[in-house]
Amino acid sequence: MMMLLQQRTRARLLPSLSMCFSFELLPKSLGWQESINYLTCQIVSGSLVTMNTHDAPSYRTPSSFVTFRLARLQSSLNAQGTALLKSKAGLSLVEWRLIQTLRMFKNASLTEIADHVQMDKGQLSRKIKSMVEKGLLSANTDKHDQRVQHLALTPKAEQLSAQIMPFMEARQQRLLADVSPEDLEVFYRVVDKIEAASKYRGVE
Repeated sequence: MMMLLQQRTRARLLPSLSMCFSFELLPKSLGWQESINYLTCQIVSGSLVTMNTHDAPSYRTPSSFVTFRLARLQSSLNAQGTALLKSKAGLSLVEWRLIQTLRMFKNASLTEIADHVQMDKGQLSRKIKSMVEKGLLSANTDKHDQRVQHLALTPKAEQLSAQIMPFMEARQQRLLADVSPEDLEVFYRVVDKIEAASKYRGVE
């Protein structure tokens, strides 16, 4: 029985033994095959073998990665915001963000908005066309460049923005109820650093 276990373990672990285990502690008199047999017996019997921690793969949980935590948080916040906007004003999350963007950047062009909201121009163009059809936006062609359109909020969009803003402000207060101003300041600094690092494309 022990011999069968040794054979199966050897076949399974042989390709990676040289990466996962330190051979420095093995008896010098053992050859390669004897070393493999020795390590296999140690594994089967339950003995501990010193691992090479430099080459050993990492088995971190997803929650230990900041990217996973941020993605999970974004997903939760998006779901919360979507439900609130739909119930209070019949708006989508993207529509709300575009309305608020155009409140800050009046008569902005599609390119300017795309740069600000970090959204694909093709998707943004389709969403803007839909919002124009809904009477939320107006599009005016630039006098000097017929290819450029300047966007502006309609009275309907302004009214919806004023209607929903108190609920969004209340939501913001609930989210930050247990966060001190000092912690929030640190959080913003950390997010700024992560955002800057995320623009680097040389990750190996």
